[in-house]
Amino acid sequence: MVHHRKLLFIFSILLVTTSPHPFQPANAISAINNFYKNNRFKGAFLTCAVKGCSADLVAQYIAFKKEGAEKEKSKELKADDVNNKKDILGRGWGNEAVDVRTVNEEKDFCFDARRSAVFLLYGGLYQGMAQEAIYNDFMPKYFGTSTD
Repeated sequence: MVHHRKLLFIFSILLVTTSPHPFQPANAISAINNFYKNNRFKGAFLTCAVKGCSADLVAQYIAFKKEGAEKEKSKELKADDVNNKKDILGRGWGNEAVDVRTVNEEKDFCFDARRSAVFLLYGGLYQGMAQEAIYNDFMPKYFGTSTD
């Protein structure tokens, strides 16, 4: 019985050490490097489009949060105004019910897909591809590549 366990253990070690690992970081980094070297414009488009779109999504989210905070503040002011109003005889109207649904209503974040698509295209086409051509093709052609 002990002999079988030793053989099973040795076999499992040999199996693990001789089988290729499915993911090797060096291979992945090499593939990414080759993609960017061989596909300058595709790489520029991809990188800048993702950056432009993600920056717009962050800006939309921050604007949404800011807008929500401003609406909440204005609703609190409205609720205070209703509670502090007095009639002609000086009696307070503080007993009126405030519509709680409008005061506590929260809206979920919904991004503007059309705006994000515009930033994706702007980032990819101009910031990526056009700037790639300007800086790496046109400028060296007209101004040279000297580093003096």
